[in-house]
Amino acid sequence: MLADAIEHGHLSRADQAAWHAQRALDVFSRELADVGWAADLQMPKVDTRWFVDSFFDNIITDALKHQRINKTRDAVASIYQWVAKTVEALTRRREQLEAQHRALLAEREQLIAS
Repeated sequence: MLADAIEHGHLSRADQAAWHAQRALDVFSRELADVGWAADLQMPKVDTRWFVDSFFDNIITDALKHQRINKTRDAVASIYQWVAKTVEALTRRREQLEAQHRALLAEREQLIAS
């Protein structure tokens, strides 16, 4: 019973972290929309149900719970990878635009000097 209580506490903290992460993803999605990228990022739900686990505590329910935990972990990792790749792509695009801006300024200066 103590192990279940500890595990439930971990799941509750994971649920709170997922809630905060979802708020950050919502802001990121809105910022992406400002530059023309559509994104609807949704954190997976953290399964904090404990009723069945408490009353039917056996290897099958534990295996199912850990399977759901692993699926959630994999989904979070996938979102993380997508965000990291998106930030890298945005960084490359910013660098391209900055180079283009510098080239246009140089061309403008050259035209003015002529």
